[in-house]
Amino acid sequence: MAKKSQLDIFDVVYRFAENPLGCVGNIGARSVLREQDFGWRPWIGKPLDSRRAGPPTPGRWEEKFWDSLNGYLQELVEPGLGPRFADLLVGYLLVLNNETPSRNHKDGATGITRKLILPSPNDAKERNRELKRLRRILGPSLTSNPQRRDSLQLIISAALVNDLVASGLSRKDACEDRLPEIWSAVGIKVNGASVLRMERRRRHKS
Repeated sequence: MAKKSQLDIFDVVYRFAENPLGCVGNIGARSVLREQDFGWRPWIGKPLDSRRAGPPTPGRWEEKFWDSLNGYLQELVEPGLGPRFADLLVGYLLVLNNETPSRNHKDGATGITRKLILPSPNDAKERNRELKRLRRILGPSLTSNPQRRDSLQLIISAALVNDLVASGLSRKDACEDRLPEIWSAVGIKVNGASVLRMERRRRHKS
């Protein structure tokens, strides 16, 4: 029997950027996503997190990034949605951290600068072409240009909203209340009202 090839971080970044839902549906890709650590954890200390795990302690930082995020999300959404949402958020962070070779992010609260290093092709020109393609796929954030239909963040947000609605929330509550809380877990601000308007336009056209 032929040995199955394993995915590396570079594979997962591009798979996720091109098809985030398909990527998190792949067992190998999920395994890679769940091993990532970004060094900062904005959800630690939030009321729901303290209810789950108690006051922040040094030992809390020893918990794996994905496990800790999933545990927090389980307090925020219906049972069963936490792992899928954690996979999508981690995938987005992985793409965001690697859209340019020199991209760094310094968290204002912790002062931690995070960056993941991907293996690079030997051909510098090929690497640059791949990075340009990745930036086009990523698109701007919802807060900077909410009308960008192909924004990776918008695609993920639509998937999160659909799952929240399927779990029993109204579309309005999912967009305006729960979605911003989910994104804020990883330090990203989302305008829920803008998402709701886009959702209504999309549903009206379909």
